Amino acid sequence: MRRIFILLFAVVSLFAEGIVFETMSGKFVQTLASKQTKLTYTGDFYATKTAAFWHYKTPLEKKIYFSYKEVVILDGELEQAIVTKVGDVPNLSEILRGAAPNKNGEFTASLDGTRYTITAPKGVVKKISYTDKLDNRVTIDFTGVKKDVKLSPALFKAQIPAGFDIIKQ
Repeated sequence: MRRIFILLFAVVSLFAEGIVFETMSGKFVQTLASKQTKLTYTGDFYATKTAAFWHYKTPLEKKIYFSYKEVVILDGELEQAIVTKVGDVPNLSEILRGAAPNKNGEFTASLDGTRYTITAPKGVVKKISYTDKLDNRVTIDFTGVKKDVKLSPALFKAQIPAGFDIIKQ
């Protein structure tokens, strides 16, 4: 779960620092591959300069809300909300600010010994990939990315359903 926080926060930080936009939205396919298995997640992504919302739709629905203050993960299957202060998640703004651009709109950034490659031709993120410490290859491919479209502020506010357990970390 920490890797997901780091990666999602990296995307938000990259957008805030390296790509000019007011809002951004699109679809994503996240693939995690190891020697034994391959998992694929799909969903939608929405971002502003100060917030982001990842809506995982398959294989299980999960909603992840980011703000500069906190991260809220809603897991419908477990009927729980995990609330984490952003201070508990590594701030990658400094790392990504120093990320080296390379050919064809790619950037590289490193954190905790993991190197991230971000493909963003013409300022639009298309792909993020890295290999984690367990030798899992993770790739997030973005499609249908739209910049500067109107997004409702309500989209970025987590609504924790009644009856959900709330776990604060």
